[in-house]
Amino acid sequence: MRLGVVLGLVMGAFVATVAHADPSPGEIQAARDLFSKAETDEDAGNWSAALDKLRRAASVKMTPGIRYHLGLCEEKLGQIAAALNDYSGAESMARQQKNKEVLDIVAEPIRSLKGRVPTLFVEAPTIDRLTIEIDGRPFPTGLWGIATPMDPGPHQLEARAPNKSPFSATVVLKERDANKLAIVMTDAPKTTITEPPPNKTLVTTTTPAVTNPPVNAQPAPAPLDQTQSRSRVPAVLTTVGAVALGGFGLAAYLIADSQAGDAQAFCSTQATPSCTGNQGSIRAWDKIALTSWIAGGALLVTSIVLWALPSYTMTTARLEVRPNGVWLGGSFQ
Repeated sequence: MRLGVVLGLVMGAFVATVAHADPSPGEIQAARDLFSKAETDEDAGNWSAALDKLRRAASVKMTPGIRYHLGLCEEKLGQIAAALNDYSGAESMARQQKNKEVLDIVAEPIRSLKGRVPTLFVEAPTIDRLTIEIDGRPFPTGLWGIATPMDPGPHQLEARAPNKSPFSATVVLKERDANKLAIVMTDAPKTTITEPPPNKTLVTTTTPAVTNPPVNAQPAPAPLDQTQSRSRVPAVLTTVGAVALGGFGLAAYLIADSQAGDAQAFCSTQATPSCTGNQGSIRAWDKIALTSWIAGGALLVTSIVLWALPSYTMTTARLEVRPNGVWLGGSFQ
């Protein structure tokens, strides 16, 4: 339907109104251009584009005619609740401005939509700090318990309150429906946290399944108890050996020193300057002392390492005195 006559009346009202408004002349001209383009979109049935342009023009200056056309576009897009709101707003503005043309235009759409727009009656319980949202937007408490006009289609309602489980429901409204939705809030389940006693470790034991061994099967060897298999015998023996060799070396050194003193006293009584005394025996005892100290030092280092490392089990060990020194041997696991 061509809306040239209607748009002409609306433009007249628009021009008459903006003369008393605050927008600049440039803003008024831009709003007129948007209105003209919206007229072209409406003639082509492009209601979404026309609605966008009308809203932008209304941001400069709202007039009864612009609000009427907002309602017209919304009605064509199926947003009949919003359309009824804008038609009613246009009627109120036109009555204040005594704009008979707009009053005559909006009378029929208002009468038609009042019977088509569905309503939703939200029955809310009396709960502290209860909040309700419809389609992601807060639903004002002043509208609780009142039949509220809404557009047809699905609507998602969410209700929340402290210590209550959230309530959620989807309501599908059809034209001329009068729906009622009661919100039911239940106590939220209590979460009990059990903490173990201080300094206690929770140990979970699992009993292995018992299976019958095959016939003639040999029982598996018991696991080796590390605390029992380990021994400090190697460390003890090497320590004792080191001490013994050190003491033996000291004794050999004292013997050599004593023989050296005797030889010196003996040679002092001899007339021949080439007297050597018992030098061979002295050197032998000195060699034994030095060898004992070296072996004792090696055993001392070994004992320190064995004391520092995890213990091992000595399977064999023996200590022998040989012509050229003392020998300690053994095997370990």
